[in-house]
Amino acid sequence: MRPARLAPSTLSDLLSGETRPSAETLELFLTACGVPEEARGSWRSARKRALTVAPALAGVEQADPRLLGVHAAIEAPGATGELPVYVLRDTDTDPRGVRALVGRAAERGGLVVLVGSSSVGKTRCAYEAIRALVPQWWLLHPADADHVRQAAADPPSRLVVWLDELHGAAAALAPVAAPGTMGRPSGYLVADYLQQHAGAQRRTTKVPGATWRALCEHLTDPADQASTGRAAQDRLLYCYAEPLYRHTADAGDESAATSLVGLLVEQGRAEEAITVLRTRADTGDDIAALRLSGLLVEQGRAEELRVRADTGAPHAAGCLADLLAEQGRVEELRARVDSGDTGAAFRLVDLLAEQGQVEELRTRAATGNPYAAHRPCRQSSSASRFQPK
Repeated sequence: MRPARLAPSTLSDLLSGETRPSAETLELFLTACGVPEEARGSWRSARKRALTVAPALAGVEQADPRLLGVHAAIEAPGATGELPVYVLRDTDTDPRGVRALVGRAAERGGLVVLVGSSSVGKTRCAYEAIRALVPQWWLLHPADADHVRQAAADPPSRLVVWLDELHGAAAALAPVAAPGTMGRPSGYLVADYLQQHAGAQRRTTKVPGATWRALCEHLTDPADQASTGRAAQDRLLYCYAEPLYRHTADAGDESAATSLVGLLVEQGRAEEAITVLRTRADTGDDIAALRLSGLLVEQGRAEELRVRADTGAPHAAGCLADLLAEQGRVEELRARVDSGDTGAAFRLVDLLAEQGQVEELRTRAATGNPYAAHRPCRQSSSASRFQPK
């Protein structure tokens, strides 16, 4: 059956790309051109894309350079048109120039960023490059991030995404210069809106294991290792937090050593935590010595505390006295008091008072223990209250 004819005006509009055809018009055009049914899917998808992101999507050849950000030329006698004739420069034709970069990106994909001072012709240079090299490609000039997401969901096979002047006059990067280097950028700052968007996305994005392993293997700055270790621990990724803490602790960072010990204890690896603290305490780290004594108390390890106390290790004697008192080991406390351990003397008095050992308290008060003279004894006061006359 012979298809209905397309009106000349409709055909003209269709071929010029100035309008988007209706579904019926497209089907009529494809039928008239003899396009088989199995080949029509790509045409229908292209129409859907064009309608989804219109008017941001157009052909490179049809793009308006002024809408892409090319500045209007100054008025001069004899000049015609909005733009003067483009004169190629070294930055265009150099083997590492703009056109070479655009050409490589057209072959395998990529991002081309032009950097330079204001009004030196960056936008015109980029526009002329794509018009010369990929004139038949689609051009997406997004008005906002939604346009980019829509195009990314179903992109055409050949697409240039024009990001110059995205979100109006806001730039993705702002150049910054070091003091005394006016006009020469030494780096760039990411725009606030991009930082906020990335931060919101990053909170729910899982960092892959390969990234964590690379951080463990290649970070060298102790501060970076410590902060990354804390980030891993916050996410319960102990297998990455531990090596990061160990690297930093080995470099002498006390807070990292404390974090490592806490991590090991949390996992029930008290023996390894004690080993870490013992090594640091024996090299003169008082904070590690204090933490070690406390951990030995928690583990009920009186013998090691006694050895450390007898060798003069900081905090060990006091922690040993606490542990002996907690375990009710009066005889061992007496022995330490008799050997001159002042901290043990106070803990012995507390224990004797709790046990109601009035006579021994009086004896120790009489032999010069001032704490024993003032320590109340619950059982002795009760006994005097009920003593028969």
